[in-house]
Amino acid sequence: MHPRDTRGYDDRDSSGNRYIANDRSNRRDYDHNRNARRYEDRNSYRDHDRVTRRDDEHYRNARDRDRREPADRVTRRDDEQYRNVRDRDHREPNDRYHRQDDEHYRSGRDRDHRESTDRYHRQDDDQYRSGRDRDHRESTHALNDRSTKRDDERYDRRYAQDADYKQRNFEDDVRYESESQRIDTRRRARDNLEACDERHEKRIRYDEQQIAPEWQQAKWTRLINSRDSSPTTVFSLFTAEGHRFDTQSLFSTVAFVGKNGGKSNKFLSYDNRVKKLAKTCIDRVNEFDAAQLATVSWAFSNIRFEESDLFEAIASNAMRKLDAFQARDISATAWAFYSCNIQAIPFLHAMADRALCILDSFSNADLRKTATAYTKLEIKVPALYTALIDTFQKKLNEFKLFDVPNIVTAVAFMGDDANSLLIACSDYARTNLNSFNHEDISLLALAFKDTNIEKSNLFSAISQNAMPKLKQFSAHSLANMACAFENEVNQQSEFLMAIADAAIIKINDFQAKFLAKLAFAFAISKLEVPNLFEAIGNAATDTLMYFDVEAFAKISIAFAKAGIKASNLFNAIANAIQNKLKECSPQALADIAWAFATLRIEAHEVFCKIADIVQQKLKDFKPKDLINTSWSFACVGLLESDFFITLLTAAATQIAQQDDAFSDYDMAQIYMIFLYFKLKFPEKTFPLSHLHDSLQSAYQKIRKAHSSSFAHHKNNVSSALTRIGWAHVSDYLTPSEGIMIDMAQTDSKQAIEFQVPSQYIKDHSSMVESGSTFFKNRLLKGLGWTIVTLTCWEWENLENEDAQDDYLKQQILVSFSSS
Repeated sequence: MHPRDTRGYDDRDSSGNRYIANDRSNRRDYDHNRNARRYEDRNSYRDHDRVTRRDDEHYRNARDRDRREPADRVTRRDDEQYRNVRDRDHREPNDRYHRQDDEHYRSGRDRDHRESTDRYHRQDDDQYRSGRDRDHRESTHALNDRSTKRDDERYDRRYAQDADYKQRNFEDDVRYESESQRIDTRRRARDNLEACDERHEKRIRYDEQQIAPEWQQAKWTRLINSRDSSPTTVFSLFTAEGHRFDTQSLFSTVAFVGKNGGKSNKFLSYDNRVKKLAKTCIDRVNEFDAAQLATVSWAFSNIRFEESDLFEAIASNAMRKLDAFQARDISATAWAFYSCNIQAIPFLHAMADRALCILDSFSNADLRKTATAYTKLEIKVPALYTALIDTFQKKLNEFKLFDVPNIVTAVAFMGDDANSLLIACSDYARTNLNSFNHEDISLLALAFKDTNIEKSNLFSAISQNAMPKLKQFSAHSLANMACAFENEVNQQSEFLMAIADAAIIKINDFQAKFLAKLAFAFAISKLEVPNLFEAIGNAATDTLMYFDVEAFAKISIAFAKAGIKASNLFNAIANAIQNKLKECSPQALADIAWAFATLRIEAHEVFCKIADIVQQKLKDFKPKDLINTSWSFACVGLLESDFFITLLTAAATQIAQQDDAFSDYDMAQIYMIFLYFKLKFPEKTFPLSHLHDSLQSAYQKIRKAHSSSFAHHKNNVSSALTRIGWAHVSDYLTPSEGIMIDMAQTDSKQAIEFQVPSQYIKDHSSMVESGSTFFKNRLLKGLGWTIVTLTCWEWENLENEDAQDDYLKQQILVSFSSS
């Protein structure tokens, strides 16, 4: 009997709900329960749909993908494959079963058919997980790249299909669940989708960067850090696989370069592979942490790699990570920027503020390096300087003796505030002087050389302590000691002569840069040590192959200041330096040109190459270097007006920006250039013509100061000329040019120049005019003057007035009459 036709029939449905068929008010319940039964019937139909039921259970229960029902075997295998980091890049090309099964699955064949071939997949998975010989797989890397690309495309398609399938099933299932269940299901589904998206993005990022797997990175890192590694092997690895390095492998490579750079491998700074490594570091600088940034900057500075782009990138990135910088990171970074002369002002100021916060954690070495870097770079951070000085004074007794020279060097340029610390260091060093070894005592003297405190007592104690031990000093210690005492010649001439004698004995032990340093020190001291310069010249000629450009410049300027024309040495330098001039700094180029011009070295090719390089590096030249270079070319009479206009225009621009750009000596040199320019290029406009009066005034001031040093002899010559009837004017200034002539007859334009030793240079056993003297006389001859020169050493050999008169009649009057 149908319930709808029966009254009073009481029944319950399968869900336990009670209804009465003849109650119209409850018919809605009956209809509802009938729909519920139909829903249950629908669920029963799903029992036959094995795949859909398993998917429903998966999303409702949020099972982990690894526990999905066997019907989803392919998806589980894919997840296991990426979770275990299967090395797709090294799959063997003969793995045809695996590849065929993947293609079969992705083409949409019946899943039940795939179960029959699942054993092949399991065997292959076990094979790769069991650790098949990886070195053999590496040999097939090139072939597997193509297979990897196809796998990536299939993965992308599978990801899209899988995500779409999940979304459709999710939307279908949530229709029949309660509100709370829908919220929970949506959350789990969203989490699953986000996890899938994250894995997908990571995979895409992994493939774009082409980063090698972790086991390969570990293998490369062990190779780089191995004791047997050399720059050749590491750079070969970086060239071949550097694009696949992760951050740690890249950092290990940079650290290796820093450890193996410096003196032992100077060639590294010119290696194109180092430039490639620096470019990689710039591109990936954001990946480095604070400690790594400090090490990277130290490593490149250690090989003197001075590319500003790299250090600017480090500074920019480090600004955001300063809070993570520790004491050692700050000192290493500051020292690196100082070594490469990189003045990143905002970054260094910010790092100084960080240093102030953690100054108590600085070690002695960190304090010294930080102080030296900031003072040498001339970074004005008074608060840091004050804190450093106070810290040094508090810890002075804790420092070892060999640290004292380093402290003095670090604080010597911090101004008057550091004087109390310097005096304390001087007293501390003098008290413990007997405990210094020969190298430390030379460094101590060198450190106090440029300080402003009274140091005569300290230098006297050093010279007394070192004099008996000079024969035990090493070559570079002798050079340092000579450099330290070069300005103390009045009080320590005996000690300097002893250093010269000891240096001659050990002359073959000097390295190139210390040989140049020794020569420069004695040139500045102006002591007469011809034997030493002869020994230096011979040793330098034999070892020029070991000289760098700075040593070439320094030894050239030393011989020029000493007034010694070592022809053999300078001819060898002219031949050796031509291929190295491009490596010279602007100051080195200017010094080499000035030395060659002063000594009147005929080296046309050297001057031409210097001219080309100067025009290429013009923006890097300082005003003094520009003037020295211009004077040198004017002195030897080379090049055309355009070259001088270019150099002097640049100098004029810098003068406008710097009021104190030039000293009186520099201005006197500019005036000589002006006279040469107007004489040779009268139709051209001199770039500094607006400074004519001040230039002429500076020239005459220098000339008068020079004349006063031998005024007594010049007055005697003037009196003797008057006795023999040669009327003249002393210290005559030419009207338009303003050139000072010692004794001149204005009507006939005859001039006598009285020369002293400083206006001559020694060429073997003879004396010849220096470049500046020859330059002046050439200008006077170009203006129509006849010049006769007298030398002071010839005049001093004349015993009385009669001898002087006879000498003048024979030498001077005969010369004028013949001209």
